Amino acid sequence: MVPQDVVEEVTGKFYSYIDWKVVNQGFEVAVRKKAVAQRVNRMGKFVLLYKEDYNWDECLSRRESGLIERYSVTGLLLELEKLKKIELSDGEIVASEPTKKQKEILEKLGLCA
Repeated sequence: MVPQDVVEEVTGKFYSYIDWKVVNQGFEVAVRKKAVAQRVNRMGKFVLLYKEDYNWDECLSRRESGLIERYSVTGLLLELEKLKKIELSDGEIVASEPTKKQKEILEKLGLCA
């Protein structure tokens, strides 16, 4: 059997997430951590909820928020999309720690993470 064919058959769609090589009569396998991290970052859904009847331009231009001077709508969403909630295999949900920028944005918009 051709080693690459064996690895591709066993790993299937996860082939791009491992490095491997033949050692003696077996395989030495390692996880490609960067590839896995990139995939995990693209998983899930992005949901942002807010109270009141504002569109994004109104939220950013509110005089008391001051966000319009620092962020575009796209920049704001890009910053907030880094917030993550992960459901573990036992059902527990763990939230990522907000950065200083994220805390500032959420606070100025009157939102919570």
